[in-house]
Amino acid sequence: MFKKPKMRQAGLIVVAIALILIVPNLTGFIG
Repeated sequence: MFKKPKMRQAGLIVVAIALILIVPNLTGFIG
């Protein structure tokens, strides 16, 4: 009933974009 594949997929896309944006910044701080 409560399962919404589109919502889950959208959440994964948001997480992926967040990682793509954050990871380079983290490597910049470490490097």
